[in-house]
Amino acid sequence: MLRAGIQALSNLVTGNETSKDHIWESFLEHETDPSLHLLCTLAAIEDEAIVFGTVMFCFNCIFESKERSALLLSTPAGCVLLRQLAIVSQETCNKENRQSFEMIYKLFDHLINFDLTRTILGALRQSPKKSTDAENNQPTQPPTDSDMPSGPGSEGVEETNDTNTADSAQRDPKSENHLPLSSEQVTFLKMLDSRIYVWHEKQQRLWNQLSKVDPSSAEATTLRSGLEPTLSLETVGFLTDTFGSISKLTIDVLKTLTLPGVGKRSVEDLSNLSTGVLLLLGCFSHLSQFEDGVGGHSDAVPGDESASAKDSNPDGQPLTLNNDTIKTTVPPWFTAQHKAMVEHNLVENAIELLRQADLSLARVVDPVPNANSPAPLGANSDSTLLSNTSTEQGQQMFFKGLKRDIVRVVGNMSHRSRNVQDRIRGCNGLIVMLNQCNIDDSNPYLREHAILALKNILAGNLENQAIIQELEPIDAVDHPVLREAKVSAQLDMETGKPVLKKI
Repeated sequence: MLRAGIQALSNLVTGNETSKDHIWESFLEHETDPSLHLLCTLAAIEDEAIVFGTVMFCFNCIFESKERSALLLSTPAGCVLLRQLAIVSQETCNKENRQSFEMIYKLFDHLINFDLTRTILGALRQSPKKSTDAENNQPTQPPTDSDMPSGPGSEGVEETNDTNTADSAQRDPKSENHLPLSSEQVTFLKMLDSRIYVWHEKQQRLWNQLSKVDPSSAEATTLRSGLEPTLSLETVGFLTDTFGSISKLTIDVLKTLTLPGVGKRSVEDLSNLSTGVLLLLGCFSHLSQFEDGVGGHSDAVPGDESASAKDSNPDGQPLTLNNDTIKTTVPPWFTAQHKAMVEHNLVENAIELLRQADLSLARVVDPVPNANSPAPLGANSDSTLLSNTSTEQGQQMFFKGLKRDIVRVVGNMSHRSRNVQDRIRGCNGLIVMLNQCNIDDSNPYLREHAILALKNILAGNLENQAIIQELEPIDAVDHPVLREAKVSAQLDMETGKPVLKKI
């Protein structure tokens, strides 16, 4: 009966805008108790056909209508429904029959197309006050400005101004309920990261095809029409500001890893925070990267205000850099996107987070395994550590890959950008980037990403190069690989250079 009913509703609204308006408003605006919302109840039923039919009905209602999409995000019932859809998507994403997950992803993707990312993230935020209201059978209210933290672009993300996070958590028991990110928000960030990745790959293919055809041909015109940014500049700026807020929270957490009592921090707290910051870094990694086939360095680069008009020709016409004729570097929207991230302090916030991560997260160097020795039982201890926040090592496991991902974003942003190179020097980021030129098994390929990033940071920038040239080696650091080979790294006191000596 439920399957037939939801199918009948879907048939009723298909192709009928008047019915869509009336039925959608009836569901969202006339519910006296959002916690008992009919569509939310149907979406929570463990029946793939019912869930899929419910999501399909919701998608049909919001399809190509920004007004009905906004209604979903601005009403208490709509916010409850959206959170339930996020929960269902997380539960069904790994199932064999995942039609409902794909439909939920399509629904969220459609909302992003309407430039509603900021509102979605706010609607998915369920504060402790809202939870208490639900327990007392009080109607849940939609997100308002008072529910959001202060600061530009940080809607939907809890932020604390207390510098001593551990002490404040012990003083205020209510603080345990204030999660920096909700699980539903993290689920949405996963969808956003996936969208950006897929879109980036598509745009890269189109741009590569465009470089191989006659710029004046009809095929080139068709290809250029498909070159569009995945997000608006406003959304890019909002995500950059959101990263700034979350990175500050992460820095506070990293500072408390060695303090007594931090083991009381829940697995959900650390998991949501670390996953959220890593997902945002993944988004920026793709937003800041565009392979243009142009090598070398130029002072006229994406994101620099000093770039001349001839260096940002959007039509693929030849231009001159360093007396060589090459094709245009990147689409104009990528230049604007890069500039937006720079102006919203992505580089400075990333460097500060990396600086604290370098101080708080121990560098892990696993011993070289012996081929003749079997792996010990329980060698994979990640699952144990991830469920245990009572130790510093257990908490650090949540931030695996953090330093590598930051370095990758900083390297991308500094590619042929004098503006970003100077900003990195201005926030004393050169030394912290140099510190990443080490093997760290908690951050696979960290050294390789750091070397490439430093190449981009130093290219054509004499001021940055001068700082590196002034550095002097202090000591040589051994590595298990060297010990296995029975050699040791030492600093030659006469030449000041590291040398290898047999043990």
